[in-house]
Amino acid sequence: MIKKNWIIEPVFKNASNDIEMCRAYLQPNSSYHPEGHHVNTTEIATVMTGSIEIQVNGEIYTLNQYDTISFRADFPHSYTNHTNSETVLHISLKYGF
Repeated sequence: MIKKNWIIEPVFKNASNDIEMCRAYLQPNSSYHPEGHHVNTTEIATVMTGSIEIQVNGEIYTLNQYDTISFRADFPHSYTNHTNSETVLHISLKYGF
């Protein structure tokens, strides 16, 4: 059985489709490099369990449980879990059309 490194579950999307919320799971010792989002998209990520390294536009941020980061998601970004445990995140996206 092949297990995905990054699993994402939709939680909420408003009627105008400009706000989206989801729960993401990043497996131990793995990375996820999403495609760039639409221009002027803001991403807000909160670590619910575990810890994560987030790289945004060349800068590296380490987040632990309950830490939150907000960034422009149309820039290159990635998530890396260097631990031996799964990391769970809540992610909100605000699309600026």
